[in-house]
Amino acid sequence: MKAISTQQFIASETLLTLGIGIMLSSYFNLGVPFITASGIVCISRTERSRPLSRKDAVWITVALFAMAVLWLFPSNALSDSTVASIERILQHPAFLIAFWLLSTFLTYRLWRHAKTTTTVA
Repeated sequence: MKAISTQQFIASETLLTLGIGIMLSSYFNLGVPFITASGIVCISRTERSRPLSRKDAVWITVALFAMAVLWLFPSNALSDSTVASIERILQHPAFLIAFWLLSTFLTYRLWRHAKTTTTVA
């Protein structure tokens, strides 16, 4: 992924913080789209509009398949108490705050990469 602009950094962090805040206020499923949008904001317009390479298409297919399996597997194969335990862990403030800190740090590194990269003439 290429370095991001200041506007992308601010928009991404705003969406990420809003999503985590919604998750912390007991509306876990409503926060997920905001976190997803924070990642999409970091992709430049040229990267979003370019054709997919075969490698990218394979990775997207694998990711979508993995998400479908993770979505369907717990309800069909795990007991209700196990699903409740997983949900409790994912909704715990310590997990969400650690996720927010990690995401903020990684986005900050992308943004700082744009500030430290210089072009050689």
